[in-house]
Amino acid sequence: MAIAAVNVLEWFLDIEHSADSTKLGWLIAIMLRFALTMLFLTIAERAGETEPPKQ
Repeated sequence: MAIAAVNVLEWFLDIEHSADSTKLGWLIAIMLRFALTMLFLTIAERAGETEPPKQ
C-alpha cells in the first residue's frame, strides 16, 4: 500500500510529466482498491474472531 501511495504522490509532484489523467486515474484506482481490500480483510478477521468460552 505504501508503495502505491508513494507512486501516486510522486506522480502528483512531478511537474515535468505531461498531464496524463488516464494514468493518474488508474494509479489512484489501484491504490484505493488495495486500501479497500485491506479494510474488508480487517473487518472479516475481526468479525470471525470468537471469544474463548467462560468457565
